[in-house]
Amino acid sequence: MSTQLMNPEHVRTSLASLCKNIAPPLQPIHSEATKDLRGDLLLPDDILALVGLFGSGNFCVETADGFDLEVFNPFEPNYVAKISRELGFLSQMKRVEGEQYIPYPIHPMRPGLLPWGWADGRKSFYWYTDGEPNDWTVIVMYDIEIFTPFQMSMLEFLRSLLCGELDCSFIGGVSTRDNRIASDLVHFRPFVPSG
Repeated sequence: MSTQLMNPEHVRTSLASLCKNIAPPLQPIHSEATKDLRGDLLLPDDILALVGLFGSGNFCVETADGFDLEVFNPFEPNYVAKISRELGFLSQMKRVEGEQYIPYPIHPMRPGLLPWGWADGRKSFYWYTDGEPNDWTVIVMYDIEIFTPFQMSMLEFLRSLLCGELDCSFIGGVSTRDNRIASDLVHFRPFVPSG
C-alpha cells in the first residue's frame, strides 16, 4: 500500500528547507558515487539527495545535553559493512531479548527495519521497509527498547527534527525549550568515516 510520502518535489522542498537552516559543507566528503556501493539495497531518493549535498558527517546539536546524529552515507566505501553490522546487532538483540523489546521484523524481511542513521545516547533511526523505497516511513529506537514510528520520509523527519518542528521528547536525553531543537544550535561537521 503506497503512502505517497515522497516525490521529487517533496525531496526538493524538504532539502531546500533543511539547507536554509543548516548549511551543507562547501566540500562534502563522499557526496557522489564513483561506483555502486549499496550492494543489493534499493534506497529512497531522499537519502541520495541529502548525501549529495552534505556528504559524510554528523549533524551536531549544540544544546546542554546535545548529540551528534549521523546519516549513513550510501556513497561511502564501507556503507554495506556498516549496515550489515547494525543489522547484526539488532538481530542479536532481538534473539536475546525477544519480541517485546524489538517488535518489528528486521531487514532483509519485508516489511522490516533497515538502519539509516544513529545518534549519541543510544538512538537509532530506521526505515520501515513497507512498499516501495520512496514510501518507507521512519521508526526511531531509543535505549534499545523504545520504538517510535513516524509517518514521514527520512528527509522530512530529519528536517522536522533539526529545524524545531518536531517535539523530540521521543528520543530522550534532549532537554530544550518545548522539547524542540532550534536549528541555530545545529551545524553539520563533515568527516571521513572509519571502517
